[in-house]
Amino acid sequence: MKRTWTYCFTLLTLLMGVSSCDNNTLLHQYSPIHQQIWNKTDTLDIPFPELPNDTTAQVFLCMRKKSQLPLKGVWIVVEQDFTNPDFKKRDTVYCRLMNDKGQPVGKGINNIVSEYEAGDLHYQKKQQGKFRIYHIMRSEDIRGITDIGLRIIALPDSVRHQSAGK
Repeated sequence: MKRTWTYCFTLLTLLMGVSSCDNNTLLHQYSPIHQQIWNKTDTLDIPFPELPNDTTAQVFLCMRKKSQLPLKGVWIVVEQDFTNPDFKKRDTVYCRLMNDKGQPVGKGINNIVSEYEAGDLHYQKKQQGKFRIYHIMRSEDIRGITDIGLRIIALPDSVRHQSAGK
């Protein structure tokens, strides 16, 4: 019986490990918010690694936050700034923090993790660049957000070719 449980546990662990792998992820990185107070003048810069091929990808803004926040939502700007060739793009993202019942939106209990679509990326071979992230709320400080990050996922070839033709 003990051997059966060990076998089941090992199999379950392997399945979880394989299912969590995503070889299309180009970047998944967070930057901490100092003392969980995001000031209006604080800009987060996240460098993007140089890639060997042209790539079209989906950009997601990632947020870790406390379960109790003073705001229902926050407006955030995600800027793409690339060189060789020069390319700039700005996407404005509304991040809903609380639902209509006052409950946090996302996964977790005390620390909540959420993702929001933040546009797409049309990367050209050997470009260099970074993403700049900042909030555009009237309030100078936003409290309760612990980390902001990006998850960038390459689109499959079939979708990549369709996007390039538009």
